[in-house]
Amino acid sequence: MNIHKAAINDQEKIAQCHRASIKILCQNDYNKNEIQNWLDVIQPYIYKNAIEKKLLLIAEENDEILGFGILDIANQELNALYIHPEHTNKGIAKNILAKFESIMLEKNAEILKLCSTLTAFGFYKHHGYIEADRPFHILSNGTKLTCIKMYKKLKDR
Repeated sequence: MNIHKAAINDQEKIAQCHRASIKILCQNDYNKNEIQNWLDVIQPYIYKNAIEKKLLLIAEENDEILGFGILDIANQELNALYIHPEHTNKGIAKNILAKFESIMLEKNAEILKLCSTLTAFGFYKHHGYIEADRPFHILSNGTKLTCIKMYKKLKDR
């Protein structure tokens, strides 16, 4: 497995991974209508900004995307971390998260923020993230998804 920066030509494969992750892994935490509306907004073009202006890392093996993450360095925020359902529990999410935390430490960031899905809450909690709030994340089509704002102190002052 190789974790590296995504390129524009990876957009379709990232979208496929993202859709599979939502459809399978999130089905126990969100209802069918929420899942379908969420899937409707997952189109390849939505990753262009992240590839060009943020840091979008992909975990890849044999030309298949196993997972991906998006880090907004300027805002000290993890925007996304999704793993293909056929590749969970292999340490992929942990490795991507560790890379992002290391990058933020190199940038002298004190915290890393994120808005977790209900599905990923336990993962982030296990990795030291603290719950701050439970707002809605509003998708571009108006769908409201419950999420959990979390943060982790990367270093003490």
